[in-house]
Amino acid sequence: MAENVTLARPYAEAAFQLAKGGNVLQAWSDALSRLSAVAATPEMEECIGNPRLSATQVAQLCLDVATSAGKLDLSADQQNFVRVLADNDRLFVLPEISALFD
Repeated sequence: MAENVTLARPYAEAAFQLAKGGNVLQAWSDALSRLSAVAATPEMEECIGNPRLSATQVAQLCLDVATSAGKLDLSADQQNFVRVLADNDRLFVLPEISALFD
């Protein structure tokens, strides 16, 4: 757990700076909360760890699930944040990122 927090901290700080700069702290908090719930599902955890799926595919799947049924509308910055996490194999620390952000 401590290692996950260490991995998550720079991403949480970057998200916080983006949110603060755009005066959209609550929107980021809501987005990270939803994204962390998606990333923590057993199905998504399986996809995140699947070597047959590219980072692009996993990021898009995460975004699609998070925004399905109109539950969440993600900004371009939030979508790019998810893509960066996927590219760096860090989607699994979304729950820690969300907690640190809040």
